[in-house]
Amino acid sequence: MSIKFQFLAAGKGDAILISTQNRNILIDGGEKYQFIDKHISKLKSLDLVILTHIDDDHIKGLIELLGKEIRKKINSIWFNPFDKATKFSRINRTNETSFTQGITFYQLVKEMNKINTLFSYDDKIYIEEKPTKINLFETVDIELLSPTREKLQILNEKYENYCAKHKPDFTTSGKKANNQETCEKLADNPFQKDTSPTNGASIAFILTYQENDRFLLLADAHIDVIVTSLKEKGFSENHKLKINFVKLSHHGSKHNINPDFLNLIETDTFIISTNGSGHEHPDKETLCKIVKNLPRIQNKLLTFYFNDDRNCARCKKYFNSQDFEKYNFSLKSLNENSLTFGE
Repeated sequence: MSIKFQFLAAGKGDAILISTQNRNILIDGGEKYQFIDKHISKLKSLDLVILTHIDDDHIKGLIELLGKEIRKKINSIWFNPFDKATKFSRINRTNETSFTQGITFYQLVKEMNKINTLFSYDDKIYIEEKPTKINLFETVDIELLSPTREKLQILNEKYENYCAKHKPDFTTSGKKANNQETCEKLADNPFQKDTSPTNGASIAFILTYQENDRFLLLADAHIDVIVTSLKEKGFSENHKLKINFVKLSHHGSKHNINPDFLNLIETDTFIISTNGSGHEHPDKETLCKIVKNLPRIQNKLLTFYFNDDRNCARCKKYFNSQDFEKYNFSLKSLNENSLTFGE
């Protein structure tokens, strides 16, 4: 038995297909359904679809998915809607960002029971509601790390402002990262945290397979929430979370990684899921902080896997041969965008 992770090439966003024992989980849908169609359309079932949060590069492909025939194969969906998601039900389905897309997705989910009477929908995916392990299948468990009820409330307040003004009331930083500085200097830059309400509402979790293999899937979650959750689960510098890989939060943004997090985990593999368009993720600063500050056993080789060849090639140019040798790390493109464990 094995578990397979496919980090689908879905533009700058996430679309992760997890398969084991004829069971399939899809996390997010990327920027366009056409990017992921060849992988999704041939499945016999989609046992669970998780929309981590409402940003365009995560939700748009799922909106298109719910308009296609394959939606009949979906057994369950996880999605945290707004408290008053029906308030703007009169809004036509659009491709506008975040709030209107969240409303559109909610409306489509509400129609699913008409298509499949066995369909289930969970709209309470937050830590306080699910503080313990969730058993998905015989061999797969999930432990939520994000969001908290507070983060969802913050997003709801922004949604209320949106309803009042009929336009989004927040922005995310669009500044270009300084990728020309040396790795040594960037690794020591002070941490400036992500303030996006949508990212803060991300569903992030530890996935455990057969009680032995663990994987950290962080969506775009705020790293301080992840750190707090890990500590509450008993992890510390002396009792680290041992994981097969980390799917880096927010595609490797420097605002979603910090030393506190790195001191709580033990791994040699990081996943970067994006083509690098838009904000040019991952930031060089993120890679530098990891290779310099992550505690390692016997200076073990670190590997960053990219689901996009061109983005991997772009990031390799940030470093010289001395950097790779000094910090003992490599940047690689995934073979067919997949990793398999437990074979």
